[in-house]
Order: sequence, then C-alpha cells, then structure tokens
Amino acid sequence: MLYYQPVINLNTGKIVGAESLVRWQHQDKGLIFPDQFIPVAEKMGSIEKLGEWVLQESFRQGMIWHQQKALLHK
Repeated sequence: MLYYQPVINLNTGKIVGAESLVRWQHQDKGLIFPDQFIPVAEKMGSIEKLGEWVLQESFRQGMIWHQQKALLHK
C-alpha cells in the first residue's frame, strides 16, 4: 500500500507535492516497512514490478488530486 507524505513550501505553507511511501500490509504481521521487504523483492527479482506499481499508483492518485484541485497550489 502507499502512504503519501505532503511536501510543503515553508515560505507559503502550501502543499506543493507529495512523497509516495510504500508499505506492505501483511495479513498476519500487520504493517511491514520497506527495510524488511525491499531486500526480499530485490532477491526475488520483483523489485522492478513493485517500482512500476508504485509509479502507476502515485500518478493515478496525483491525477485524482489534480482533478479535485486538492494538492498542487502555486
């Protein structure tokens, strides 16, 4: 799953972007942070697919925010 951390312009206090933070919501173990699952994804050869998914989902969410005029304020 992705969490989004806002990037804030310190001069204006406005949100100017967001950082995508990937997490794995495991059925039994709960929230797992990247330092625990990224090395496994690299060893299994699935890190590129994970990266593609993160980019696609981030762009999709960014478009939603853009359409709602909810994120980028200049």
